[in-house]
Amino acid sequence: MLCKVNSVNRVIILCGDINEEMYSFFELQACKLEATSDAPIKISLNSQGGNPGDALAIAGRIKSSNHEYHINVFGACQSAALAIIAVCTIRRASRYALFMHHETSYTIKSETTSKHETHLKVERLHEKVFNTLLADHSDRTELWWTDVCRKKDVWITPAQCLKIKLIDEII
Repeated sequence: MLCKVNSVNRVIILCGDINEEMYSFFELQACKLEATSDAPIKISLNSQGGNPGDALAIAGRIKSSNHEYHINVFGACQSAALAIIAVCTIRRASRYALFMHHETSYTIKSETTSKHETHLKVERLHEKVFNTLLADHSDRTELWWTDVCRKKDVWITPAQCLKIKLIDEII
Protein backbone atom coordinates (compact mmCIF):
# COMPACT_ATOMS: atom_id res chain seq x y z
CA MET A 1 0.00 0.00 0.00
CA LEU A 2 1.26 3.44 -0.94
CA CYS A 3 -0.87 5.46 1.48
CA LYS A 4 0.69 7.89 3.93
CA VAL A 5 -0.33 10.68 6.28
CA ASN A 6 1.14 14.14 6.81
CA SER A 7 -0.12 14.94 10.31
CA VAL A 8 1.33 18.45 10.39
CA ASN A 9 -0.63 19.55 7.29
CA ARG A 10 -3.57 17.21 8.03
CA VAL A 11 -3.27 15.37 4.69
CA ILE A 12 -4.19 11.73 4.10
CA ILE A 13 -2.50 10.49 0.93
CA LEU A 14 -4.46 7.70 -0.80
CA CYS A 15 -2.58 6.02 -3.65
CA GLY A 16 -3.09 2.71 -5.37
CA ASP A 17 -5.78 0.06 -5.21
CA ILE A 18 -8.78 0.67 -3.00
CA ASN A 19 -9.08 -2.34 -0.73
CA GLU A 20 -9.61 -3.35 2.91
CA GLU A 21 -6.10 -2.25 3.81
CA MET A 22 -6.69 1.24 2.41
CA TYR A 23 -10.01 1.51 4.25
CA SER A 24 -8.40 0.43 7.52
CA PHE A 25 -5.56 2.93 7.02
CA PHE A 26 -8.01 5.70 6.20
CA GLU A 27 -10.21 4.97 9.22
CA LEU A 28 -7.26 5.00 11.61
CA GLN A 29 -5.78 8.23 10.22
CA ALA A 30 -9.15 9.99 10.03
CA CYS A 31 -9.83 9.18 13.68
CA LYS A 32 -6.42 10.53 14.71
CA LEU A 33 -6.78 13.76 12.72
CA GLU A 34 -10.37 14.36 13.81
CA ALA A 35 -9.34 13.98 17.46
CA THR A 36 -6.61 16.64 17.20
CA SER A 37 -8.52 19.55 15.65
CA ASP A 38 -11.76 20.74 14.09
CA ALA A 39 -9.87 21.99 11.03
CA PRO A 40 -10.67 20.39 7.66
CA ILE A 41 -8.87 17.20 6.71
CA LYS A 42 -7.28 17.06 3.28
CA ILE A 43 -7.07 14.02 1.02
CA SER A 44 -4.61 13.70 -1.83
CA LEU A 45 -5.91 11.01 -4.21
CA ASN A 46 -4.31 9.04 -7.04
CA SER A 47 -6.13 5.75 -7.60
CA GLN A 48 -7.15 3.59 -10.54
CA GLY A 49 -9.95 2.18 -8.38
CA GLY A 50 -10.42 -1.16 -6.69
CA ASN A 51 -13.03 -2.85 -4.55
CA PRO A 52 -16.38 -1.01 -4.72
CA GLY A 53 -17.35 -2.06 -1.18
CA ASP A 54 -14.17 -0.62 0.30
CA ALA A 55 -14.57 2.61 -1.68
CA LEU A 56 -18.13 2.94 -0.40
CA ALA A 57 -16.84 2.32 3.15
CA ILE A 58 -14.36 5.21 2.81
CA ALA A 59 -17.07 7.42 1.28
CA GLY A 60 -19.48 6.51 4.06
CA ARG A 61 -16.85 7.28 6.68
CA ILE A 62 -16.28 10.72 5.15
CA LYS A 63 -20.01 11.48 4.95
CA SER A 64 -20.60 10.39 8.55
CA SER A 65 -17.92 12.72 9.91
CA ASN A 66 -18.62 16.11 11.48
CA HIS A 67 -15.39 17.35 9.87
CA GLU A 68 -14.95 18.81 6.41
CA TYR A 69 -12.91 16.78 3.95
CA HIS A 70 -11.16 18.62 1.12
CA ILE A 71 -9.80 16.47 -1.71
CA ASN A 72 -7.24 17.09 -4.42
CA VAL A 73 -6.93 14.60 -7.28
CA PHE A 74 -3.50 14.31 -8.85
CA GLY A 75 -3.28 11.64 -11.53
CA ALA A 76 -6.04 9.05 -11.52
CA CYS A 77 -9.54 9.05 -10.07
CA GLN A 78 -10.98 6.01 -11.71
CA SER A 79 -13.68 3.45 -11.11
CA ALA A 80 -14.27 2.98 -7.36
CA ALA A 81 -12.21 6.10 -6.55
CA LEU A 82 -15.05 8.29 -7.85
CA ALA A 83 -17.03 7.50 -4.69
CA ILE A 84 -14.33 9.10 -2.56
CA ILE A 85 -14.09 12.38 -4.45
CA ALA A 86 -17.85 12.68 -4.84
CA VAL A 87 -18.60 12.91 -1.10
CA CYS A 88 -15.93 15.41 -0.06
CA THR A 89 -16.85 18.96 0.96
CA ILE A 90 -14.42 20.65 -1.42
CA ARG A 91 -13.37 18.71 -4.54
CA ARG A 92 -10.45 19.88 -6.64
CA ALA A 93 -8.53 18.20 -9.45
CA SER A 94 -5.34 18.86 -11.32
CA ARG A 95 -5.92 19.77 -14.94
CA TYR A 96 -3.84 16.67 -15.69
CA ALA A 97 -6.07 14.28 -13.74
CA LEU A 98 -7.90 11.44 -15.50
CA PHE A 99 -11.37 10.34 -14.40
CA MET A 100 -13.07 7.12 -15.47
CA HIS A 101 -16.38 5.45 -14.63
CA HIS A 102 -17.71 2.09 -15.81
CA GLU A 103 -20.10 -0.69 -14.96
CA THR A 104 -19.17 -2.67 -11.87
CA SER A 105 -17.47 -5.95 -12.69
CA TYR A 106 -16.07 -8.79 -10.64
CA THR A 107 -13.93 -11.73 -11.55
CA ILE A 108 -16.06 -14.81 -11.08
CA LYS A 109 -13.96 -17.67 -9.73
CA SER A 110 -16.69 -20.27 -9.80
CA GLU A 111 -18.59 -21.59 -12.77
CA THR A 112 -21.62 -22.75 -10.77
CA THR A 113 -24.85 -21.07 -11.77
CA SER A 114 -25.83 -20.01 -8.25
CA LYS A 115 -22.49 -18.32 -7.57
CA HIS A 116 -22.58 -16.63 -10.96
CA GLU A 117 -26.09 -15.31 -10.27
CA THR A 118 -25.01 -14.08 -6.83
CA HIS A 119 -22.05 -12.22 -8.34
CA LEU A 120 -24.31 -10.58 -10.92
CA LYS A 121 -26.72 -9.47 -8.17
CA VAL A 122 -23.86 -8.00 -6.14
CA GLU A 123 -22.50 -6.22 -9.24
CA ARG A 124 -25.89 -4.64 -9.95
CA LEU A 125 -26.36 -3.63 -6.31
CA HIS A 126 -22.93 -1.97 -6.15
CA GLU A 127 -23.61 -0.27 -9.48
CA LYS A 128 -26.94 1.10 -8.23
CA VAL A 129 -25.42 2.39 -4.97
CA PHE A 130 -22.47 3.93 -6.86
CA ASN A 131 -24.66 5.63 -9.44
CA THR A 132 -26.98 6.94 -6.71
CA LEU A 133 -23.98 8.34 -4.82
CA LEU A 134 -22.64 10.01 -7.99
CA ALA A 135 -26.09 11.44 -8.78
CA ASP A 136 -26.37 12.80 -5.23
CA HIS A 137 -23.06 14.66 -5.64
CA SER A 138 -23.23 15.89 -9.24
CA ASP A 139 -25.85 17.46 -11.47
CA ARG A 140 -26.48 14.20 -13.35
CA THR A 141 -29.16 11.63 -12.56
CA GLU A 142 -28.67 8.02 -11.51
CA LEU A 143 -30.07 7.00 -14.89
CA TRP A 144 -27.48 9.17 -16.67
CA TRP A 145 -24.62 7.57 -14.75
CA THR A 146 -26.05 4.11 -15.49
CA ASP A 147 -26.70 4.69 -19.20
CA VAL A 148 -23.48 6.51 -20.03
CA CYS A 149 -21.38 3.64 -18.69
CA ARG A 150 -23.35 0.70 -20.03
CA LYS A 151 -20.77 -1.89 -21.16
CA LYS A 152 -17.94 0.62 -21.59
CA ASP A 153 -15.36 2.70 -19.79
CA VAL A 154 -16.18 6.41 -19.86
CA TRP A 155 -13.21 8.74 -19.57
CA ILE A 156 -14.00 12.18 -18.19
CA THR A 157 -11.72 15.22 -18.27
CA PRO A 158 -11.45 17.61 -15.32
CA ALA A 159 -13.31 20.23 -17.40
CA GLN A 160 -16.18 17.78 -17.95
CA CYS A 161 -16.18 16.92 -14.22
CA LEU A 162 -16.45 20.62 -13.43
CA LYS A 163 -19.34 21.01 -15.88
CA ILE A 164 -21.33 18.16 -14.31
CA LYS A 165 -20.42 19.35 -10.80
CA LEU A 166 -18.44 16.26 -9.81
CA ILE A 167 -15.59 18.61 -8.86
CA ASP A 168 -15.62 22.22 -7.69
CA GLU A 169 -12.35 23.52 -9.09
CA ILE A 170 -9.52 22.70 -11.48
CA ILE A 171 -6.08 23.43 -10.04
